[in-house]
Order: sequence, then C-alpha cells, then structure tokens
Amino acid sequence: MAAASASNTTTLQYPMWIVDDKIYCDEAELKHHLIQKLNYNEDNACRVIQQITELLNNNNGLRGFWSEAAKKMSTEVIRVILQSIEHTQLIYMLSYQDVLGCTALLWCAHNKRSDVIEMILDCCVSEEQCYQLLSITDWASQTPLHRPCVAGDTESVRVMLNHINQDMRYSLLHMRDEFSNTPLQYVSLLHILQ
Repeated sequence: MAAASASNTTTLQYPMWIVDDKIYCDEAELKHHLIQKLNYNEDNACRVIQQITELLNNNNGLRGFWSEAAKKMSTEVIRVILQSIEHTQLIYMLSYQDVLGCTALLWCAHNKRSDVIEMILDCCVSEEQCYQLLSITDWASQTPLHRPCVAGDTESVRVMLNHINQDMRYSLLHMRDEFSNTPLQYVSLLHILQ
C-alpha cells in the first residue's frame, strides 16, 4: 500500500498523468510548469495548453492519442507533453499499443515524424529502453523500423539506429514481419524498384 501512495505522490508532482489508460492534465499546474520551468511567456503557455487540452478531449485516452498526435501536433507541443509526465508513466505511454498494435513510435514512423521519433528516444534512460520501444510490433508484426524502410524515410531510420548499439541494430534490422520480410529486405526492394 505504501508503494502505491509513493507512486501517486511522484505522479502528482507532474502536470500530466495517466490513470486507467486515460491522460489527465492539471491546466493550472501545466501553465506554471511551462512558465517557470520551460520559460514560456503567458500567451505561448496558454496556446500550448489549449492545443493539449483539445487533443486530450478529442481522443479516447491512450487508444487514440498517438495516432492523432503524430498527425496533428507540432513538435513543440509533443515536447511539452513528453516533459510533463513522470518517466515511468511516460514509458508506459510510449509502449502502449492501440487496437492496431501501434505505439507512439509506430505512429510517428508511419507519419514520417523523425523529429518526434528522436524526442521519444531521447526520453529513454538507456539503449535497452530504446531497443524495447523499437522492438514492439504491430498487428502485422512490423517494428517502428519496418515503416520507414518501406517508405524510404532515411532520416527516421538514421534516428532510430543511432539510439541503439551495434548488436541491437543487427537484431532490429533482422526482425521479420508477418510477410517474413526484414527492414533490410524492404530497403533492398525499394532500391531495386527505383
């Protein structure tokens, strides 16, 4: 019981938190966080808060969050969200799989958001944590790396591979999807077709 209250105490120090797969935001705390810790002025803080609350009100908790955020949100707003959630909850949020099995990285890769992919991987405390997020597969057994390899998005591939060591890269590049293709095979196919 003491561990749960300690976790809640830690979570309450942040202006955003997750309970039962729903994302909550204390707008007053978020405004304070933006102005005091991230050096926003009043107008910019209100603009960012409005965008975040619209996103939170228009999706179904974590289930729809990243599919919408990756398509619509600016890098700045996503950075604020990533910096406003306690690390354990943030990793939970980043590993959460929606009904298609997609995670934050899968949606960002699908939308060619290498900027957000880099921010997400920079939130990780170790290469192992990066690798764990990069190796989560969707309904077609594709990792976040499969998507940019299929699309020819070299910047997203570079960002992902730069966050993990050589052994992890090898493993990730050789993971097979449900069609038995690896990211390397998609890259090869793309070059043959060009």
